[in-house]
Amino acid sequence: CASVMESQTPPLSMAKVPAMQQAEEEEESRPDSPTAKSDGSEETMMATAASLMSSMSFSSESMETVLAGEDNKAGLMQPFVADCVLLKSWSVDQDAVCRQLAREHERLSCTEDSFYLMDLGVVSRRMEAWRHHLPRVTPFYAVKCNDNPRLLAHLVRLGCGFDSASPAELELAIRAGACSGIDAVSMQDRVVYANCCKPMSYLTHMQTTGACSLTTFDSSCELRKCVSKYPSCRLLLRIRADDPNARCQLGHKYGAEPEEAFALLEEAHALGANLAGVSFHVGSGGDDEEKNSQGDTSAAKAFRYAIATARELFDIGRERYGFTMNVLDIGGGFPGGENGMPGAHFVRTTRAIREELATHFPEQMGVRLIAEPGRYFAEAACTYATRIIGMRSRPTRREDGILVPHTDYTLSDGLYGSFNNVMYDHAELTYRVVHVSDDRANGISDGNATSARLFGPTCDGLDTVIENTMLPELSLGDLVVFPAMGAYTRTGSCDFNGVAVTAANFVFVSSQSD
Repeated sequence: CASVMESQTPPLSMAKVPAMQQAEEEEESRPDSPTAKSDGSEETMMATAASLMSSMSFSSESMETVLAGEDNKAGLMQPFVADCVLLKSWSVDQDAVCRQLAREHERLSCTEDSFYLMDLGVVSRRMEAWRHHLPRVTPFYAVKCNDNPRLLAHLVRLGCGFDSASPAELELAIRAGACSGIDAVSMQDRVVYANCCKPMSYLTHMQTTGACSLTTFDSSCELRKCVSKYPSCRLLLRIRADDPNARCQLGHKYGAEPEEAFALLEEAHALGANLAGVSFHVGSGGDDEEKNSQGDTSAAKAFRYAIATARELFDIGRERYGFTMNVLDIGGGFPGGENGMPGAHFVRTTRAIREELATHFPEQMGVRLIAEPGRYFAEAACTYATRIIGMRSRPTRREDGILVPHTDYTLSDGLYGSFNNVMYDHAELTYRVVHVSDDRANGISDGNATSARLFGPTCDGLDTVIENTMLPELSLGDLVVFPAMGAYTRTGSCDFNGVAVTAANFVFVSSQSD
C-alpha cells in the first residue's frame, strides 16, 4: 500500500495563503519552497477523472463497505488501487473535476449521489507546515474527525500517529498501520487512547489488541478502572485548559482542575499506577484573530497556561512521587479552514507553543511531545458535492406586498447526513453551484439569481441546510458544492428516515498547490 500511495503523490510546494505569508514574515520564518512543476493540462485531468470513475465503478455502496468483508486484507487493499486524479491547483481545478465526475455519474445512472473530493496533496502540505512550525511535536491525528481509511493510511505514511477513543477507532488505526507494514504491537508508540471515560470493555480491548497502552484519565473513578483492568497501561493525567473562543468547548466535560490534579497525582502513587505524563485540550475550532500585547490569540494564551501548569505537575510527579513521566500531549485546537495552508492564527498559536515548550519542556528534559490535531489536516482537504434532487417554485411576498420569485431546492444530503456539522460543530457553510447539464460559469453571483432555500432529503422540517440565499436557476442533477467539509461531517451522520447518506463516495485527488 505504501508504495502505491507514494507513486500517487507528486512533489509538493509550500504555497501560502496571504495571511500565513504575512504572519511568517513577521516571525522571520523561512522562505517558500520551490513550486513543483507539472503540465496539469485539463485534457489529462479529465481523462484521468473519467478513468478513475470507471475503475471505481461508483454505486450506492460506499468503498468503506469493502472493509467489512471476510477477507480484511483483500478488503483493505481495494480502496488504494485506483489512481488519484492529479491536479495542478486545488482551488482552481476542483470544480472541473466535480462536473466531470457528475457527468460520469449520469453515465452510470447514479444521478442522485453525493460525493466527496478529498485532496491528499492538501494533507501533505499541511504536514509540511506542521513540521516547520512544531518540529518537536508529533501529530496524533484524531480519528473521530474523519475516519476515511485512505486518509488514515496517507497520514501514517506522512509519520502521523492516531488519537483513538473507541475499539472501532483503534481498529481503524491498526488497519492503517498495517497498510504501511506496521504490525499492531508496533502501533503502541503511534496511538493514544484519548478518552477520559472508558467502559471496562474498552480497556479489555486495548489490552487484548496490544496496539495501545497510552490512555487518559481525569477522575479518581477512571484512574481506578484503568489500574484494575489494565494495570500496565501508561496513564496521562488530563487537565482543564480552555480557549474561550473555541467553537467546541470541552473544559466543562473533561480535564481536572489544578487542585484535583494534585490530588490525583497522590492517588495514582498510592495505587501504583504507571503515570506517563499530562494531557490537555484547549477546545476545537478556535480561529479568532484578537491578540494581546504579546501577539497571542486566545488559543495561544490557553496553550501557554496549560503547558506551564503541566510542568508543575511533572515536577511534583517526578520529584515527590518518583513517576517516570515522559509524555506531554498538548491536544487539539488547531484550525482547519478552506485554504490548503494554515493561516495567521496557526502561525501565532504555534509560536506561543514553541516558546512555552522551550521554557518548560526543553529537549534535554527527555519528554516526548505529541498533539491531537483533527480538523487541521482534514477540513480543508475535502470538498463535498451534493445533487439537486428536487425543486419547487414558491413566490414569496416582501414587506411591501410585492411577490418575488423564490425556489426551494432539495439536496441529496442534509442535517442528518454530512451537514450535521451545522448542528454539532457550529459550521458556517460556504458553497457554490456547478452546472452539470451545460458549461455555464459556476458560482452563486449570477445576474439571474433569485431567492432560494436548500432543504435536506428527509421528511423532517428541521432538515434545512441553507435557510435563505440567492442562487441562479438550477436543474435536476446540478451540484451545490461545499468546500472545507472534511472535519466532523460524515463521521457524525446517520441514515434517518431510511435515506442512505452515510455511504457517500470518496474520490481522491492530489494537487500540487492551493
